[in-house]
Amino acid sequence: MLSVRRLLSSRTCGAAVRSLHATSSVRKDILTVEEFESSVIKSTKPVVVDFHAPWCMPCKQFAPVLESVISETEGEAELVKVDIDELGELAIEHNVSSIPNVVLFSNGKEFSRTIGAVSKENISAAIEKLINSHKSQ
Repeated sequence: MLSVRRLLSSRTCGAAVRSLHATSSVRKDILTVEEFESSVIKSTKPVVVDFHAPWCMPCKQFAPVLESVISETEGEAELVKVDIDELGELAIEHNVSSIPNVVLFSNGKEFSRTIGAVSKENISAAIEKLINSHKSQ
């Protein structure tokens, strides 16, 4: 059995393990309702909210796609993630009945949403519409 230290120091396996455990620089994990209020509702930028759960395989598969699209916006939109098991009240308040559920906000109001692990093209188009609409306001 490999030790964790050996696994992390290995050239190929270690890099993969570190990338799995690294926190993305393009997203913010929301931990409280107050944090959601300040990061989403009061934001001056367009915000993409990923409602997910740690046990949800489609959520895990979709997360890198969403983070990639957000990074391509070069800071024009922000990504926040809400764990529905930890903040169920937010999921209820925002009518999240299935996951992954991505809600796009502009000026604190829902602009649109996607449900399920949609294609990169679809989520990219939705986020582009959000950004363009936000710019024109």
